[in-house]
Amino acid sequence: MRKDVEEYFKYDGGMQFLPANARYVWTACAYLKLDVEYEPPPNRAWDLTSRKDPTSPEDRVRKVSKLYVDYPVTDLSHHRNLLSRPSKLSCGAGGRFSITV
Repeated sequence: MRKDVEEYFKYDGGMQFLPANARYVWTACAYLKLDVEYEPPPNRAWDLTSRKDPTSPEDRVRKVSKLYVDYPVTDLSHHRNLLSRPSKLSCGAGGRFSITV
């Protein structure tokens, strides 16, 4: 569910095509990203005609990308709280990432 993803990830900046697709950054390292596709819960549809946020914490995850490394989309001052946490990202043999928070 969307609420489970958003427990560990925050929306990345830039253009987002909500509610079906979202790009996130990991809260401990703004350079680690994840793309997620959602679908509405079975008992409701997204109201795209309203000015209200159509997303819901109960939206179901349909597809998740692999974690990838990329620069934050917005300027770094937006991610100051994310970057201030001590973390170490290293890439080992076979392209495997090691993250120490």
